[in-house]
Amino acid sequence: MHVSVEIDPQPLSALPLREQEKLIKASWLVEDAFHGVARDHPPPTLHAARLYKLYHQLQRPRRLGILLLLLVSYLETPFWCHGSWPTPCGDPSDPMTPLTSGMLSLTPRNAYIIELVCLTMSLLNDAVLYAGMRRAYFSLHDRVFLTTCVLVEFVIATLHYVGGWTICAQIAPFLRLAIFMATYRDIRKTYTKMYKVLAEVQNILALVAIYICFFASLGTILFQGTDEAAIMPSFLDAVWQLLILLTTANFPDVMMPAYATNRLYSVFFIVFVTFGIFFLINLVLAQIFSNFQSISTAQAATADAARRALLQQAFQVLVGVQHAIKKQSIAHRSPATVLAICNSTEAVDTDHDDTADTDHVAWIEIELAVLLFEELNYLNVTSTNMTHRDLLELFQRLDSDSTGRLGLANFLDICDAMGNFNKSYKKPLSEVERWLPSVARQQWYMRLCMFVEHKRFDGFVDTTLAANGVAVVIEMALASGNTESSDSWAAVHTGFSCIYLVEMLLKVLVFGIRDYLHLFRNRFDAVITIICSAVDVYAYIPNSFSDHTFVKMLLMVRCLRLLRILLAIGRYDKFRVILATGWAMLPIGKSLLLAMACTMNVFALIGLQLFGGLISPGGVATDPLFVNSSYAAAGYAANNFNDIPSAMVTLFELLVVNNWYEIVDGHVRVTSVWARLFFVTFWLVGVYLTLSLIVASILDAFSREYMAAVEALAKATDRPSTTATQPPKDTHVIQVAPDTPRDNVQ
Repeated sequence: MHVSVEIDPQPLSALPLREQEKLIKASWLVEDAFHGVARDHPPPTLHAARLYKLYHQLQRPRRLGILLLLLVSYLETPFWCHGSWPTPCGDPSDPMTPLTSGMLSLTPRNAYIIELVCLTMSLLNDAVLYAGMRRAYFSLHDRVFLTTCVLVEFVIATLHYVGGWTICAQIAPFLRLAIFMATYRDIRKTYTKMYKVLAEVQNILALVAIYICFFASLGTILFQGTDEAAIMPSFLDAVWQLLILLTTANFPDVMMPAYATNRLYSVFFIVFVTFGIFFLINLVLAQIFSNFQSISTAQAATADAARRALLQQAFQVLVGVQHAIKKQSIAHRSPATVLAICNSTEAVDTDHDDTADTDHVAWIEIELAVLLFEELNYLNVTSTNMTHRDLLELFQRLDSDSTGRLGLANFLDICDAMGNFNKSYKKPLSEVERWLPSVARQQWYMRLCMFVEHKRFDGFVDTTLAANGVAVVIEMALASGNTESSDSWAAVHTGFSCIYLVEMLLKVLVFGIRDYLHLFRNRFDAVITIICSAVDVYAYIPNSFSDHTFVKMLLMVRCLRLLRILLAIGRYDKFRVILATGWAMLPIGKSLLLAMACTMNVFALIGLQLFGGLISPGGVATDPLFVNSSYAAAGYAANNFNDIPSAMVTLFELLVVNNWYEIVDGHVRVTSVWARLFFVTFWLVGVYLTLSLIVASILDAFSREYMAAVEALAKATDRPSTTATQPPKDTHVIQVAPDTPRDNVQ
């Protein structure tokens, strides 16, 4: 069967004005379906559609500006610094100057200019959206909140630059972070899910608190009059020490004074650790995992129902457009033709409304679907824009009855497939086949092709990679500066380079350059092979390059070869399943890690307000407050909250919870014991709950994606090899736009 599809360079202009507006409405409904949110829309006029497209085209520059706005907080002068540039926070050579990260590179003037530019970009983007949506704009609560934050930040930045108000410098970083978090939908959705998941664990958290308080009361009484009383002199100190013990950071140090006096005291700590760490902590993880699964299932079901309802609405709108087009085409035919059609099976009632007669027309033509999805290309609903050829190819795949028409089921399948669309690949001819066809027909060349394409050839290369890895490990273990030994190893690695170079040249000769570079694995192999070969050749050329630096670079380049092993194991089924599972989990991990980074940024800003400018190397070394301080003894003066970069590093150290109580001790000494609440809150939110949520999401995603990958591999294995090469019985011949090559359409 032949289906002719002609794509107009300006497709909407081919439709009547009313049908163009309906098509615009359908595209907005499909966009809402992809986002999983039903929103109010303005009247679907061409003017509103143009402004809406412009809004989406400005999204990437705007998001780049928002990211740059957030980076201003990392590069600007902290609020507690009142000196002049270039040393606003004090002389770096003076030990009494609070230690910063060294990343403060923006003067107040430069920071203000960057803020103005970024905020103006955001305001212009929202102004375009408002011009297109008018009153419907105020139903977008996220956009209204974001615009409000931008306007407030605009005023605060101006007041800080003009008036030098410190309070403005303290508030501005919080507003920048709020603008960043409100800009990205994934962050908001992740925080919403986190709130729903964590809202169900308060009972277990209360149980943990009661458990710690009970053992703290018992320990205060039990260790009274012993050496352990120096560590737990009061109830609050006992609670603090047992809270640290629950993170295992101070074990067995906290037990040793009592244990050295009487070995039976160890029972107290063993019981606390056994039930607290091995039971309660894991119980929280189990609760979070259970909540995550149930909430994810409920959200997926709700989103799927909303998505299907919106897509059905969009399809009904398109059916109305299709019916109007059908009536228009019949109206332009001769009376004899119309009479013939009416006497057959295609009688049309022209008195009905163009959106109501869906009993006669319950399908849409492929041409109309192409127009719709070309409109969606402007709205960024998929990861990549699809060209005319891509759309036609996708429709061909899902045109189950080969009629060139799409029913509701086909339309839903197409919308589901758009997010995971993979372009078909047609193997091009190699350079030998194109330029030297006589050589390509030679027996020796065909045998060479069979040799290179055989799986044993890749097996030999993989074995060589493994041997190369063993050689690198042995070389590192035996490295002693022996020149003769180094020359020997250089010869070995040069031999490996020759093998990889021959492998690359053979594959290019057999597959051709374009086909060879089509796979990421081959591109990676080619880059590594060329770099290693160039370094090896350079090593044999007399030069004045620093021997020490060159040896380090040579060793690093040789280690890069080992990365090929990671890609090589992907050719084996079991490893391929694991790698495919890990790749599929990246979007989930990206959203959670981004939310975690925002959480750390919030605590970094709070820590800057509480502890900014209070800790300096000289103060830690000479201040009586730090006498007998583990913070000073460990040399932790760089672990501070004097600026945002330093605070982020310090909070990352707290995530690991190793020696975290020493960092707390240093900040308690420059403030008060109540500073512990800040660190306990971060441990509870960042470590105890958020990291548990990340682990739960990884477990859930891994189990789901792993089973999907196993099933996909099983289907690929069971599928007969011949079916992959047989063309479909009914091949659609599709005419595309003049700028699209015909031979590229499968």
